[in-house]
Amino acid sequence: MTVDVHLFSVGHCRNSAWFVESGPFFQQLHLPAMVAVIRHPEAGVILFDTGYGKPLVNATSLPARLYRALLPFRFKEEDSIPYHLWSLGLSVDNISTIFLSHFHPDHIGSLKELPAVPILHSQSGLTLLAQCSPRQRAQAAFLPELLPDDFPTRAQAIEGLARVALSEEWRPFTEAFDVIGDQSLLAIALPGHAVGQYGLLCRRAGGRYVFLVADAAWTRRNITELALPGFPAGNLIGDATAFRATLQRLHDFQKRRPEVPLIPSHCQQSIALFQHE
Repeated sequence: MTVDVHLFSVGHCRNSAWFVESGPFFQQLHLPAMVAVIRHPEAGVILFDTGYGKPLVNATSLPARLYRALLPFRFKEEDSIPYHLWSLGLSVDNISTIFLSHFHPDHIGSLKELPAVPILHSQSGLTLLAQCSPRQRAQAAFLPELLPDDFPTRAQAIEGLARVALSEEWRPFTEAFDVIGDQSLLAIALPGHAVGQYGLLCRRAGGRYVFLVADAAWTRRNITELALPGFPAGNLIGDATAFRATLQRLHDFQKRRPEVPLIPSHCQQSIALFQHE
């Protein structure tokens, strides 16, 4: 089986190129909060992340207010997931699964607006976050109030899926979890930026693939030039050593397989190139 992948932005923010990729300090980069609509002929519509959203806009806790103050973003009605689904002839009721790459607010910000849908996530990542103190959770940019009240009954662990060994063509990545059961969607661990972060390798028609790499990189330059985030952003990453190791793997993979698009969730250029291919 193959899947169809459509990318769109659910809100965006702006930040200095220095913080994102050690670029010019006064150059501002437009950073979309990407969501992917993935259509499988049998499994239905899978949503990759949920971007920003009204629940994040309206969250009242001190950590949420600090997040919005430190990382201001823009979100309007036409950015919403229902609006984008409508443009594809779909509705929220058509979503069969939500795949969360990780638990940062700009990836789970609309989750409460998507009721009753099963949620795939990293159980090991959530377990680590649940063991943190409130201060540690805030430092990890985890806002539990963004999770639906019925999250435990809807949640499914990525680590509970069938584990598959990847062939030589996917080196340096060696294993993945099979999301659907036909290897059309493979969840690949991308540690460093956040605990329990996973990307999604999608098999498309005609032998083509696209690799959604979440925040393992923020821009194309991070991958192609190994352009690391500048100070202090580089020090705010969950595990800087693991982040650099994952980025190196993505860099090596892109050199070996340049025909496979690697799409960071906040890279406007990568998203635009994929949409116009």
